[in-house]
Amino acid sequence: MSHSCSKYYSLRESFLLLTALPVLALVITPLVKFPEEASDYSPITYSNVLSNPGFITAVLNIATYNVVFSFLMAFGGIYARDSFGVSYSMVEILFSLFFVASFLSRLYLSIKPAERLWPFMGNAVLLTVIGVVMIGFTNNYLVYTAALLVLGIPHGITYPLSVVAISRAFKPQHRNTANSLFFSFMMLIGIFTPMVTGYIADLIGIRNTFIVLILPVITALVFLRKYVKTVDKPPG
Repeated sequence: MSHSCSKYYSLRESFLLLTALPVLALVITPLVKFPEEASDYSPITYSNVLSNPGFITAVLNIATYNVVFSFLMAFGGIYARDSFGVSYSMVEILFSLFFVASFLSRLYLSIKPAERLWPFMGNAVLLTVIGVVMIGFTNNYLVYTAALLVLGIPHGITYPLSVVAISRAFKPQHRNTANSLFFSFMMLIGIFTPMVTGYIADLIGIRNTFIVLILPVITALVFLRKYVKTVDKPPG
């Protein structure tokens, strides 16, 4: 291997290098301290969590984005290679831009927390739809790059908004249960969405599947508007 090539690694080698991170996490996990439960702790049933409007708000909010995000993570790189002929390295660069936009959006929420949730949630869905439309209706590589930047914004703010909704809807001693169930729902979306959308993509293509995903996003938004009122603050 020449000196210039020695600077790069294959996909297999890249995965092997990244395994150091979960191994490190496994090592330090026993050292993590969890807060002790209060002496007056009273358990909450799963049914009470699932029927809580704040919990439903959190799940619907994350669903408006995670359906698209799960499909994008599974097939966005394949789409970029097939449609634009970009290299694996360029695919990684494109998604790095996506995550930079996500990080900056989450940083903004950290500096300026959301008082009212609905304007942020509504705008996140709007940006999600715009990003999906940009991908679904263009063959331009630069537009695809811009779409990833747009989609990075709702990726950065959707999860924190759901966490805020849960924190407002539950007492501190019940938030661990609510957050655990919420995270489980989020993982289910991440598991089943690529399975279902992969089958759809095989039938109608990746580009058309992006467009189809707009429907469940809008449907979740309609129900989200109903439930978010229970945990949102009135306009100031």
